[in-house]
Amino acid sequence: MPAAKAPDANGPSVLVVEDHYQTAETIQIYLDAAGYAATVLHDGQQALSLLKNKPFDLIILDILLPGIDGRTLLDWIRERMNTPIIMLTSLSSESARIAGLNSGADDYMVKPFSPKELIARVKARLRNTQQDNDSTYLNHTLDCGPITIEQGIRQAYKHDIEITLTPSEFDLLAIFIGAPDRVFGRGELVERVFGFNHEGSEKTISSHIFNLRRAIEADPSDPRLLKTVFGVGYRFDAKGEDKQ
Repeated sequence: MPAAKAPDANGPSVLVVEDHYQTAETIQIYLDAAGYAATVLHDGQQALSLLKNKPFDLIILDILLPGIDGRTLLDWIRERMNTPIIMLTSLSSESARIAGLNSGADDYMVKPFSPKELIARVKARLRNTQQDNDSTYLNHTLDCGPITIEQGIRQAYKHDIEITLTPSEFDLLAIFIGAPDRVFGRGELVERVFGFNHEGSEKTISSHIFNLRRAIEADPSDPRLLKTVFGVGYRFDAKGEDKQ
């Protein structure tokens, strides 16, 4: 474990909502050592009250919390902001993981987990969202078929109507729109969205693809835009006829 040190007040801000005190303390020590400004809370209601008044660059959120449970808090956050969220849980079933991702989480870690891996995932998520501050992305607009994305403000539109996406879903859509008709393997998408490969990551990508289709397809069960290339991965069909 890295030596504990004072948090960097100028570093990216991370909110940790975890009711297990030892786990929360370990996460905070690793975040501080990595240069993040970590705030730790142990209660969902406290987190809700804080989020009403203070924004964070990333949130690490446990599912089983006193006060307000993590899924309820996740729903509240997603209705109001697109802050990247990494969920923590002791529930290891695939259905529990998919439920969390379908609710709007960007990533999902099952306890017990490696703190070093958690920090790697935090870095990957923040690296993607911090592109907003890169002048090369400001006012950068991509169009493909009925979809338009504005990189600088991280907004996506279908037929000029805004689409609500999580940060990971936006990153995936930007990858596809940036190279229409190109086939992307699941492993490559994992590397580009998360920055590294980890256990269960390809299933995580599949869950995000499912959610992305719900956002951009008229009929997600019969996708005309984001198509599966069986045995390989996915591609965005630049000439896809989206059913109205």
